[in-house]
Amino acid sequence: MDGRGLSCIAENTLDVIVLDLIMLGMDGIEVLRQIRSVDLHQRVIVVTADSRPKTEWEVRALGVSEFLVKGLWCIRLGTRSSAFSRPPPQ
Repeated sequence: MDGRGLSCIAENTLDVIVLDLIMLGMDGIEVLRQIRSVDLHQRVIVVTADSRPKTEWEVRALGVSEFLVKGLWCIRLGTRSSAFSRPPPQ
């Protein structure tokens, strides 16, 4: 993620960000850290092929709303994303 992406997050109200952990350039955990540096309350759903408990623990420690392992995740994403249409807790 570059500065434009973080600016977009900082300057706009987003219901939810869907973030993959494996990306070119910067890994998703670093992107999540940067998102948290801009907005501690932004809802983030992490989608990954990495099902290791260590990875889930690491991203949950950064305050993700959901951790979905790829496979049947699209069904769960549709179910869970509807919960994010409500305002986040303050």
